[in-house]
Amino acid sequence: MEPKAAEVVPKAIIKEAPVAVVAPGASKATSEMIAKGRQKLEEGKFQEALKIVQSPPIEQRKISEKLEQFGTARNATTGAKELTPAELARRTKAEDGAKLVKKFIEGGYDNMDTSSGGEQEMLRDVFLDAAKLRPMLEQEMQGMNDVQKQAFAERYLKDPRFSKEVRGVFQDLLNPEKKLVDISKFQDDKETADLDLEDAKAEKADHQRGWDQNDLQLAEHEARSAKRGKPPVEGAKYLRLQGLTNEIQVLRNDLNANRTDLATAQGDVKRFRDELVNAQRFASIRAGTGTARSEAEIKRDFDTATLRETSARERVSQLDGELKTKEGEAKIIDEEHQTLIERRKELDAKKRTLERAVKDKEREAAKKQWALQDAKTVREGEEQDLSDKFNSVFSEASDKVLNNDLEKANEAFNAELEVRKNQATDNNEKALLDGIERGMLVDAPIIRKKGLLGFRTKEETRPMSKEKVISYHGTLMKNGPLEPAVRLLITQDNPAAGVKGVKYSEPEARAILANKAFADKMLPIVTEQILARKMLVGGITQEDIHIVVNAQWGKDMLDKARDRNKAYFDAVEKDMGPGAFDAPNFHEKLAEKIKKHPWWLYLILGIPFLVGGAAASKSLENIGK
Repeated sequence: MEPKAAEVVPKAIIKEAPVAVVAPGASKATSEMIAKGRQKLEEGKFQEALKIVQSPPIEQRKISEKLEQFGTARNATTGAKELTPAELARRTKAEDGAKLVKKFIEGGYDNMDTSSGGEQEMLRDVFLDAAKLRPMLEQEMQGMNDVQKQAFAERYLKDPRFSKEVRGVFQDLLNPEKKLVDISKFQDDKETADLDLEDAKAEKADHQRGWDQNDLQLAEHEARSAKRGKPPVEGAKYLRLQGLTNEIQVLRNDLNANRTDLATAQGDVKRFRDELVNAQRFASIRAGTGTARSEAEIKRDFDTATLRETSARERVSQLDGELKTKEGEAKIIDEEHQTLIERRKELDAKKRTLERAVKDKEREAAKKQWALQDAKTVREGEEQDLSDKFNSVFSEASDKVLNNDLEKANEAFNAELEVRKNQATDNNEKALLDGIERGMLVDAPIIRKKGLLGFRTKEETRPMSKEKVISYHGTLMKNGPLEPAVRLLITQDNPAAGVKGVKYSEPEARAILANKAFADKMLPIVTEQILARKMLVGGITQEDIHIVVNAQWGKDMLDKARDRNKAYFDAVEKDMGPGAFDAPNFHEKLAEKIKKHPWWLYLILGIPFLVGGAAASKSLENIGK
């Protein structure tokens, strides 16, 4: 007998596994998995062995590596992470979540704590919360008691599909390629900016010392000028230059006085010379007239005049020397004054440059600080998000498995429409069915990428448009199925036109729907499809149910469902008794059932049940009771 795949595949995977799988150094969890798989294989439990190999354990090493991403600071000596209280709290929360997920993956729902408020109860609450977010499921759950809700949740929590989703979500979370934002570059940039700022401040301080030295020299000149004239005005350093101006002015005044004295002395010399000449002339005259003075008198007068001339000349020489000296001093002081002024201009210019440089460095350091703070904020947000994800694995898995089932329900409707289109022989029927299928979808396709990096393919889908469904449903509730049928039909090409792109006109659509045979066949389908889609995207209200079960078009839909929906027919026969459909008050009884338990409407519309033992895992004999 040829070996079966169920025997060959596990054997090939486990007994003939690559050496690396069980080589020394393999993780403990992996080694235990291989050992357990071999044991099952030896026992002849091939399927169990295959299941073990297909569900490898989550290695603690990967969890630890992911948890190591929390925190950024390290001890300068040991290199170990030094977590802040907030980082430690996030890491601890993530670690607790990881332990719970790992426990579930390795042991399943039955391995979780069963005590009140324990792990199993927490898992049920998480799943039921996810279910309540979906209107059709929330509505189905309205009439369920706690026991039924627990059964519904556990049916999913024990389903291998749920465990597979949990594993997938957790493995994606542990992906080593997904890292938190690295703030080390921002820290390095901030440190560099701080060092640049310190250098700029140091250069400014050095310059300030030179500026102060220049100011000290100005102060010394002020002290010198204070001795010569009016002390300088007190106040800002720039005003101290007034001292030099005062000193120069005093010297200039002295020079002017000296020049005046010199001119006076030079005049005296001339006057004395004139007096000497006059004295000599008078002496000659007197000698001729016999009135001349004595020689002694003349000599005395001459000597006196000569002495006075000599004194005047000496005074002139002295004053001229003093003038030259003071002119030299004035020139030196003037040059020093000018040098200090020029130096002050240079120092002030560089001081302004350095002050601008410091301000620029301060702004740059501030920008780097802000960038670092922004990075830290992003990092904190990512850490919080990562911590939350460790504690939302079950919630995300619940979303995935429920969405998958809801998508299948939607696909079932589209498949049913395809069957009807294939069976239809009338082009107008096909057009209306196309309108139902496409008219309530989003306008633009949604593109999703699937597969591994490097091998991804694009998948285009056009899911239902909640807004369009609500719009068609509103028209149905207000006007009955005729108006939404007209709206759907005019969105389609009219085959009778013979030209692609030519739509049904409204008069043409109304004329077609005025045909009683066509309307009797198609309007219940329009009603059923709009209601079904409304339940999928937003649920049905008690008011909607009241309209459906009391309006003639609603009763027509219910009657049509009896003929095509065996599950619905059997449920009514079992719950209300044989012949219930023919009872005179059937619609009233059914209305009460639907109002009390909206599940009935799901059954009538052919929507697959996702919740409740009544339709999910048990017979329909007790539905609605």
